Amino acid sequence: MARIILKGPSLLLKPTITQILAEYQLLENQKPLQFYGIPIPEYQASVKFKPHVELFFSQDRLDMLPEDNLGRGEISFRLMNETSESLTIPKIQALAQKIRSKFGGDAPFTWTKGKTYYSYIDKAKGYHFQLLTNGEPEARRIIESTMDIQGHSPEWERLGISGKALPNQVFPPTSERITILGKSRKLPQRRPIVTVKFRHASLIVWGLVQPIHLVGYGKSVEIPTF
Repeated sequence: MARIILKGPSLLLKPTITQILAEYQLLENQKPLQFYGIPIPEYQASVKFKPHVELFFSQDRLDMLPEDNLGRGEISFRLMNETSESLTIPKIQALAQKIRSKFGGDAPFTWTKGKTYYSYIDKAKGYHFQLLTNGEPEARRIIESTMDIQGHSPEWERLGISGKALPNQVFPPTSERITILGKSRKLPQRRPIVTVKFRHASLIVWGLVQPIHLVGYGKSVEIPTF
């Protein structure tokens, strides 16, 4: 696990920490970095126990070759106006219905993953998006649709972009092949351009061992009995 030691005034270090965390976790698909010598950023502590919504997406297997890796995507956000104690079954059902109307149903939400990394951070509202898409319009569409679940509108000055100057050369569209056990094998492609479809959504509530299943593709809202 990588370790980074930073020194300096807390107010100057906090934005640097946020940027490093976002870029490292997405660009390298690694576990979170460990920081030493300074306190955890305040916003991380403030959202730790807030209910956490996760939306899961994956590629249709009919769109894949037998040796391709399944393309996946995940979008998450926090419910900053709720706590484990303030949540009620009617509130959870209303949240599930909203997600189903926006992302599920007969025409589930799809988005195209790509080679460029877009971020959108609004700590007060519980958003810290990290998206790989094939362009800014797609990133804006995903962010806008997700924030609409809570009735929020994006402030586009918060949208950030980070990527290589020549992404198609750094992340080529074809995968390298190597010989393993006498057979030619296709290596996983880095940042493939694939379309992923909404599959299901979950709600993580601090104090509950298992996530609450909110809605799945093609299914009605299901709320467990407590």
